[in-house]
Amino acid sequence: MTQSEPRAGLTFGPERAPRHKLFEPVSLWRDGASMRGHLLDLSATGALCHSDTPFGAGDRVLIDADCLSVAGRVVWAGGKRYGLHFDAALPAPVIERVLQQR
Repeated sequence: MTQSEPRAGLTFGPERAPRHKLFEPVSLWRDGASMRGHLLDLSATGALCHSDTPFGAGDRVLIDADCLSVAGRVVWAGGKRYGLHFDAALPAPVIERVLQQR
């Protein structure tokens, strides 16, 4: 095998669920308070979110929208964006419903 040939069976990091880009306005709930935010991408296991309200790693967040309600934990934050990992994976029909709402 040469350096440029792929190595069968090797993975470079955890498998990521497919990401779907979108710009969906949502309500974000933290500690009983609601604030405005947007989903920038969505997968079965998490989301990229944007909010003018700062969030920090470890914060518990509930996303509430017309076609989606899901809870998770902030795993990283940078500026007005943060990554959320859901408590339970979203079923494919829920993701499809969100994507059809665009």
